[in-house]
Amino acid sequence: MGIRDEIKKERKAYFKQATTKEKIKYIQDYYGLRIFILLIVLLIIGMIIYNACTKPTGILNGTFVNMSIYNMDDDPNELGDAFLKAEKMDTSDYETSFVSNLSILNSEGTEAYEMHQMLFTQMSAGALDFLVATPELLLTYAYDESFTDLSTVLTKEQMEQYKPYFLYVDGELVEKRANPDVSLEELSAMTFPDCRKPEEMKQPIPVMVDLTESEKVQKLYNKKASDLCYAVIYTGANQEYALKFLNYIMK
Repeated sequence: MGIRDEIKKERKAYFKQATTKEKIKYIQDYYGLRIFILLIVLLIIGMIIYNACTKPTGILNGTFVNMSIYNMDDDPNELGDAFLKAEKMDTSDYETSFVSNLSILNSEGTEAYEMHQMLFTQMSAGALDFLVATPELLLTYAYDESFTDLSTVLTKEQMEQYKPYFLYVDGELVEKRANPDVSLEELSAMTFPDCRKPEEMKQPIPVMVDLTESEKVQKLYNKKASDLCYAVIYTGANQEYALKFLNYIMK
């Protein structure tokens, strides 16, 4: 008979003759630590499940680039809450996640490069649904096909509504940049046509919306929104709500 079998036999014999109080003490002495650890694990699992069940569902992620330069006091998520209420969605069940502390003063320099890399990583991971920034800061992303072709997701009525505010990329240049045979030198040498002049493009594609008429964004930036635009991220997980939010801020 093995050692384990001997221990089991002795334990069984002890339990037959032990009183209830002795049995409880034995269990506490022998299994106390294991029971404590098990309870802690169950508590942690319970907390995870509780948080998963009670935490509001995130339905929209966006970044307002350079907003903090003009307005450091307001929280853009207040605009998100107002949007949810307009959509008749309970803010205790749903939430937005809007970032306003990302600043890119120009498109060059180490800091700008790091900020652009951050945005690119978020877009690649599908963690970003929209961007608000100047067209100049967003054009490279637009020509790298990071933004949704709005003509493929908007209704005919919406296309007419936003036509005066569309900002475009030239599809021919997009295709050239996507060519794997194009060198880095050639990419760097390419110049972007004026995004506000589709008539000068061979294949104009609407990918951004000018926010000149958006009073909500003007208030958020505490300035005239004439040099800001809105882009829906192609890889965003919540494109439906990104489009609804566009409608909301343009009202």
